[in-house]
Amino acid sequence: MVTYEKLLRVLVLLVLAASGPLGCGLEHEPEEPTMVGEDDLDNVVLEEGDISLISARFGIGDNNEFYTNLAHLHGRTLADQRFDFASGIVLKNNSSSARTATVNLVLQGYSQIATQLVQVPANGTAEVPPMNPTLDFDKLYSVTTPVASNIQLEVREGDALVDLRVETAQIQPINRFRWFWENGQGGYQDMRFLIGVLATPEDRGNAIQSLLTEAAQYTPTGSIHGYQGGNPDDAYAQAAAIYYALQERGIVYTDVSGSFFDGAQNVKTPAQSLSTGSTNCVDGMLVFASAFEAMGMDPIFIFVSGHAFVGVWLGTGPDARWVPIETTMVSSATFDDAVNQGIANLERANATQDPYAKVLNLKDLRSVGITPANL
Repeated sequence: MVTYEKLLRVLVLLVLAASGPLGCGLEHEPEEPTMVGEDDLDNVVLEEGDISLISARFGIGDNNEFYTNLAHLHGRTLADQRFDFASGIVLKNNSSSARTATVNLVLQGYSQIATQLVQVPANGTAEVPPMNPTLDFDKLYSVTTPVASNIQLEVREGDALVDLRVETAQIQPINRFRWFWENGQGGYQDMRFLIGVLATPEDRGNAIQSLLTEAAQYTPTGSIHGYQGGNPDDAYAQAAAIYYALQERGIVYTDVSGSFFDGAQNVKTPAQSLSTGSTNCVDGMLVFASAFEAMGMDPIFIFVSGHAFVGVWLGTGPDARWVPIETTMVSSATFDDAVNQGIANLERANATQDPYAKVLNLKDLRSVGITPANL
């Protein structure tokens, strides 16, 4: 019979056998990387070494702005372009023998330390793979006003700090969205496609799911089922149900200024819009798009000069059609009226050859990696 004491001795022996000789286990555990503290940066003295940092690029926007609503995209390839926190890191070895360098990267206060060991050939250079530290999303998403944080990149030979680059980033709240970014050549790059990150069909608080539950009563069948009805008329009724559920909630439209789309603007998340009961044109577009996506339908973002609204596909086959919806009419008109106004908006943009007009299928954005922020 195996006694408790014998069993305990066996377990102790198994643990010791697995860990090796007593006291040896700690010698093989990786050490936590250390970096210069933020308060000590002004007093840093670099040590002489053979390795130097030639270049590095940080994934921050205009005016060193770090947009938290895009933070979850770091480390991914979007539309055939890498989206990295730090890239283009090149080290130079000034000695006649190969050297090993350690590169550490951190967003002070908002990430863990990322580390790369790099072999640099004698009298040569080495490019460090893109680096993407593990971010603290809860802390980033809790930012409500812009705050400064240092992006800190260190190069070490052994324990010696031989090179250092520090750049201050302005961390923007989750609601801050920039429509156009400078392209570095005196022009601007259209970034409206990134608005897809704020379409959140599965938000943490289940605000969109609650909306779908309410919308079911406005469908002929009493259920929300997306395209499962198998015909455009049923899909149209499904989309209308979302509209009337929002109308029943008393959603109020608030206008935007004429310069709203010129730079960076505050955009509510769908959950925030549903909580406050008010939306501007972009907020409303995101609420509808999130609801349509949650019910298995394919939404469309529509932009014209000074305005944005939503569309939705009424099927998935080659003959499928879609309808535009003027979401700002949700508090004062029927769904049919909102669709007719959406059509009129598009006809006017076409007649005037509106240079700002753009139609983006959310399904296409998802396919190239524009996934929802974890809100």
